[in-house]
Amino acid sequence: MISALLNTIQTTLLGSRGFLLTSLLPTILFSIGSYLIDTTLQPKHAVWAAQFLQEKPGFAASCIVLLILVAAYMFSSLNTVLRELLEGRLLRKWRGNPFLRHQIKSAEDARSRFEEYQRSYWLLTRSQWEETLREARKEGKDQDPPASEIVGNLKDSIKKLTCEKKKLKPLDYDELKQAVEALAPVLKSSSADKKNSPSSKALSDLHVELVQDIQYQTGHLQHCRTQAYWDSAAFPDDVAPTRMGNIAGTIRYYAESRYGMVLDVFWTRLQKQIQSDEKSFNTLQDAKIQLDFFVSLVWLSAVFSLFWSVVMVACSTRIGLFLLVSGGGFLTMAICYELGCQSYLTFAEVVRGAVDLTRFQLISAYHLPLPVGSGDEQRLWETLAAWIAHDSRRGDVRYEHKTP
Repeated sequence: MISALLNTIQTTLLGSRGFLLTSLLPTILFSIGSYLIDTTLQPKHAVWAAQFLQEKPGFAASCIVLLILVAAYMFSSLNTVLRELLEGRLLRKWRGNPFLRHQIKSAEDARSRFEEYQRSYWLLTRSQWEETLREARKEGKDQDPPASEIVGNLKDSIKKLTCEKKKLKPLDYDELKQAVEALAPVLKSSSADKKNSPSSKALSDLHVELVQDIQYQTGHLQHCRTQAYWDSAAFPDDVAPTRMGNIAGTIRYYAESRYGMVLDVFWTRLQKQIQSDEKSFNTLQDAKIQLDFFVSLVWLSAVFSLFWSVVMVACSTRIGLFLLVSGGGFLTMAICYELGCQSYLTFAEVVRGAVDLTRFQLISAYHLPLPVGSGDEQRLWETLAAWIAHDSRRGDVRYEHKTP
């Protein structure tokens, strides 16, 4: 489904920005790199090429351009297959797949981290320590200032938390709790609002400092749980053997789990609604172009390194060049794969947004009444999918025709 989804987001191939960036440019880079390596290993090939260009410059240029265009065109037709390989389509059939086990472990770890940060965040926010300290200070407003030694003991207990905060480290829940439990009784029995008393002012400063520590830890946990959520959201229920495959699976999983929409069935129909908003559709195309560009670089880097490494093992003794080509090529492949995953995350988010914002337009295009609740919507999409997918368990639908 994801391959069909991506294939429909294209303009005319030759001359389009997508073709230039995702196929032609990588092919040109591959050709230049191969020429440089070849002429380094065989200097006479450079002489032959120079002679050919001098004798028949027009013909030579035409041949070079034609070969690169044909190679780029053929390469563009393989983009879907190459992307599916990176998504782990063939690896799914491998029994005892170590890649799949690794991804399942990564998914479990990501979900565990999210649950841990979620629990810590709600535990801290539900403690309502800021409110407790505020009420305690209000209750002790008319009391006498505290003794200086009491303030000194409190300062020692809060100082450690502040030092950790300055180092941008997470604060311990139990230590925060102990500090609140130590400060609250003092705020109740002693005034922190006597401006002429040094100990009262010091107590007020400790109150403010502890509240800032609590707010810092709350913000830290909020950031961590948000990041952990997106890490866990990169894995669908049906885990794939590669990271890119899992990101692709989240697109389908999102539409089905939120709305009951089977994106395999409705994507080509939904695309027409997306195209009605030119800016949104251009954003979708840009995300797809970026993804395809990195997919192309991954495979061309791998082919470049593997081919020329074999050639140099067989025909050359230049160890430095061999290490540069083999190591540099595979390092480039790894970097491009990581960048491709990031691009896929962006593309998946754009598609999810498109589903959110245009699904009701598609329902209206079917001349159906809009659902009034989430349950009604799920039943509607299930019924439509049954009709479109030729399911024998079809439900009845009632049309709504608007008179002009």
